[in-house]
Amino acid sequence: MNNTTLSKNKQAFFSQLESIFAGRELENFKGKSGFSNLLSIKAQYFKYIKSQLDKNINKTFKASNTQNEFYEKAYTFFDSYLNETGCPYFNKTEFYKNLYEKVYTNNDDTALFYKTSKLYYVKSDSVPTDADYQIKDDDDELSRCKVIFNCKEINYTSTNEKKELKFILKDLSKAQKFIELLVVYKDQKIDLGDDYSFELNSKAIEKEFELVSSNKTNLKKFDELINNYDLDIKPSEVAKAIHTYKKQKEIDFFIHKDAGSFLKEQFNLYMYNYLFNDSEIKFNDWDIDRLAQVKNIKEVIFETIELIAKFEDELKAMWLKPKFVRNLNYIITLDKIDEKFHNDILKNKEIQKEWEELGFDKDNIYLPVDTKHLSSKLKYEIISSFDNLDESTDGVLIKSDNFQALNTILPKYKGLIDLIYIDPPFNTGSDFAYKDKFQDSTWLTLMENRLTVSKDLLSSKGSFYLHLDYNANYMGRQLLNNNLGKDNFKNEIVWRNTSSHSNSNTYGNIHQNILFYTKTETFLWNQNLRFPYDDNYINKYYKYTSEDGRKFKSEDLTVPTKSSKNSFEFCGKLPSEKRGWGYSYNDLITMQKENKIFITSNGFPRYKRFLDDNDGIKPQTLWTGQEVYTVGSWSDESVSTFLTQKPERLLERVIEASSNEKSIVCDFFSGSGTTINTAHKLNRKWIGVEMGEHFETVNIPRIKKTLSGLITGISKELEKDKRLKKGGIVKYYSLETYEDVLSKAKYSLGDDSLIDPYQSEKLATDNVINKDKDNITFNFENIYDDIDIFETISNVTGMKIKKLYENKCIFLDGDKETIIDKNNLSFSEYPFLRKLIWWKS
Repeated sequence: MNNTTLSKNKQAFFSQLESIFAGRELENFKGKSGFSNLLSIKAQYFKYIKSQLDKNINKTFKASNTQNEFYEKAYTFFDSYLNETGCPYFNKTEFYKNLYEKVYTNNDDTALFYKTSKLYYVKSDSVPTDADYQIKDDDDELSRCKVIFNCKEINYTSTNEKKELKFILKDLSKAQKFIELLVVYKDQKIDLGDDYSFELNSKAIEKEFELVSSNKTNLKKFDELINNYDLDIKPSEVAKAIHTYKKQKEIDFFIHKDAGSFLKEQFNLYMYNYLFNDSEIKFNDWDIDRLAQVKNIKEVIFETIELIAKFEDELKAMWLKPKFVRNLNYIITLDKIDEKFHNDILKNKEIQKEWEELGFDKDNIYLPVDTKHLSSKLKYEIISSFDNLDESTDGVLIKSDNFQALNTILPKYKGLIDLIYIDPPFNTGSDFAYKDKFQDSTWLTLMENRLTVSKDLLSSKGSFYLHLDYNANYMGRQLLNNNLGKDNFKNEIVWRNTSSHSNSNTYGNIHQNILFYTKTETFLWNQNLRFPYDDNYINKYYKYTSEDGRKFKSEDLTVPTKSSKNSFEFCGKLPSEKRGWGYSYNDLITMQKENKIFITSNGFPRYKRFLDDNDGIKPQTLWTGQEVYTVGSWSDESVSTFLTQKPERLLERVIEASSNEKSIVCDFFSGSGTTINTAHKLNRKWIGVEMGEHFETVNIPRIKKTLSGLITGISKELEKDKRLKKGGIVKYYSLETYEDVLSKAKYSLGDDSLIDPYQSEKLATDNVINKDKDNITFNFENIYDDIDIFETISNVTGMKIKKLYENKCIFLDGDKETIIDKNNLSFSEYPFLRKLIWWKS
């Protein structure tokens, strides 16, 4: 074997492994975000992988030809099963190139297969952050030049919102060896001012010079600028730096649920094909030595897999770790607050300003008081006045990635939610506020992760409604079949969401779909539910008006089956209370006196069905009528930034059908908040999950208006029937993000962990943490200064909050009370706290 060939194959394998596991160019990438820190940690860990493998390969394979065979086999295998983020899955395999395959299982003939089915979908934070990228030569540890990404002018965008970036040349320096690029959104209007104008060899640099790697004209101009400045960097290197910067914000990140087992299983299949399906291999070529060589190849590959899987397991544990509650506040209406606090509240200028901005009548007893405007002392005086705080709370609004939220609150709400309705991205690519152009496989993974947790949250009588359109309803149906069981599929509701839609190429699409599943066969269903008739139906059928002005329609009442002067036997359409019975002649006379019967000229009685006596239509699977209108027709509840907003009347149907008053209703794709606001008006408890800036700008203001009793959406009809729920208590908070956890982690290879969580030796009160001792006392506010440790404990343990003070909380675990003091949070007394800090026992 030629040493040059061996060296080339060795370099190819390690370069490829580095590129797909850690990202070869990402070692030089230094940023402030959690994902930037992750990339740096992976690059550091890869050095450890490489040194371990290098030693073991040299020790195991003495002959150069077997070493070379190992590198060839390893290169081919890992190229097929690792993607550009280093997560193992079916990346380039031919058999799984298509999204779906027939995969036989023990339970069903076929199961839905998709490439990322064994993964967690992780990537959710798309907000750009400052970063540096070091330009180095291949064999040089020192930086030749640095590309600085400056995000100080960027406008914050909702998490997961689609925004394209542009890069403006802000500054460069030969002496300090850097190029500084200002990062802004492509459609962002900014005033750069004098700070961003400078001269370069008497040539003014364009203020808005956009670097696009595919734009040869721009690259040529940029090349001229760099040459004039005599800076040792190529335009292609800057383009690569930009590509790397954008990459960490654009690609989908995944974590495998069981990376080690998956890769080993796939390698066994790979080796089987190599041993038995390769037409060039003859069995008489296989002797004991040859089998030993193949065995050694497998063992070293397995070692490589274990090294990769160890890191992947670490990321999975961080992903599944319950997250801290941050920045918790309550919204409490005045009617719920002891009058002794009213004077202080009414003097609060921030509260007064908020009421004015939201258009509230200051004489309204249901005015919402947001505790974020109160002093800490007054806040906890009010909160501690409630004897059973969690029981008194009507709703919870959580700002978070919805998987993290569901996973974190699972111990507290497991088996307690009667209804889940979600309206997720439809996977359409339309220009919505959300980034909803997920690839099919990614969309399936995102949904499957969340549906799995949802099932555990549902009560035994719970229902699940999944709102989609034709782009994704077939995939949603299969996911729910897998998750809740196809026997628990109840209906597919067709909602005619617009009156007409023209399409020159095909049929106009005027409907969406709502899949209705239950957790068990004994599900909650309100059999007496009726929906009102719409105006078109009334005008068509209730076209008669009685003398007293009541609208009615004429219906058949009887068909005489025998002649008698005293009686008729009736069949056909009868009043519900008399259906199936015979009536005497006197009965008919009585009904006629009540103005419900009239006799035709040929002697047949007919029944007057009055509109105001009718209880409406039983639920059907085709929903039209009042619900056909688009959100523009519901201007009093419309939020202009939400093009996909659903009307409250639509959610009223779902909520009234599948929940009772005080049932918990959950929507973890809360969007503009229609579900939770409708649930509140109908006197249900609720949980809403949303992420991005509209949590503050849309969700919180809207629920405050609902609490105040403002008449919007379905409020008018509920008020008329004296069914409108006004006032209440709502809590809202943010959860620690996966990004937060990553940003505080550091590489620290040890026996139990690859990554040191939260740089944890800095967190203990004595600045030293001995992980083998349980008597460590923690001040969790050293991690984040806005942690609400009591709500965090409630989520982790499932204990309900009975009484809450600033530094003390009384919890309820069934009937048992537990008092916890914030200043005495030791692991010896409260071992469940460990999982918040160290995700591995």
